[in-house]
Amino acid sequence: MRHLAPLFLLATLSLSAAPACAATLLTPKDLPLSAPIKDDVYGGGATIAVTQDVDGDLVVGGGTVSVQKHVTHDMLAAGGAVIITGSVDDDVRAAGGRVIVRGRIGSDLIVAGGNVLIDAPASVAGDVIAYGGSVTILGSVHGVRAAGGQLRIATPVRGDLTVNAGDFILNGVVLGKATIAADSIQLGKEAQFAGPVRYWRAAGPMDFGDSVKSGQNPVFDSALQNTVGTMRRNAVGSSACCSAFSRSSRSSPPHS
Repeated sequence: MRHLAPLFLLATLSLSAAPACAATLLTPKDLPLSAPIKDDVYGGGATIAVTQDVDGDLVVGGGTVSVQKHVTHDMLAAGGAVIITGSVDDDVRAAGGRVIVRGRIGSDLIVAGGNVLIDAPASVAGDVIAYGGSVTILGSVHGVRAAGGQLRIATPVRGDLTVNAGDFILNGVVLGKATIAADSIQLGKEAQFAGPVRYWRAAGPMDFGDSVKSGQNPVFDSALQNTVGTMRRNAVGSSACCSAFSRSSRSSPPHS
């Protein structure tokens, strides 16, 4: 039962994850999968590797969770480490000490972790909503709402950007409106803003140089300071919870 515990972390990411009337229950003894599954799949174990297509929802938890194939509906996953290299046609909600996304997500990605990496091969058609101690976004995304101790975005953001962070680094184009509240803000050579910008940083107003292409001057908004503490506490809390589970997953003896 201890390997099903991470599924409860997903309560912070989803309002409901009720199983369907009929579903396939997956345990470590069922692995490796020998054929695709045309059903919703629920499972838990020390290591869960989904190596066949799932035609339905996927809900899994474990010490290490890896999804390497195609999921046609929603995916919910939690573990010491959650690694997605396959594709999911609908929403993904994931929590873990370490969360790595290198696959294709057909809708929104909601993720919390000690360390969150949306790597360069990843593609997220919807919004990315991320909480973590460290959040790095390198893959293709639409909108971004993120909070963390350290947040780095080095990819175009096709929608709106909302950031609450300790340290924020941007080295990509933001096509929508940008709202940034961070102790420090660093803009790389590729940073550009095509829409309006509201921001706050601890050191006060800053020079955005020629990064703003909308013709509107960035607005320093001191009221955004009030959002930093709340959002960061939420991010740190999510990170600590996920990291604690990661440690327990590594140290706990195998389930008999």
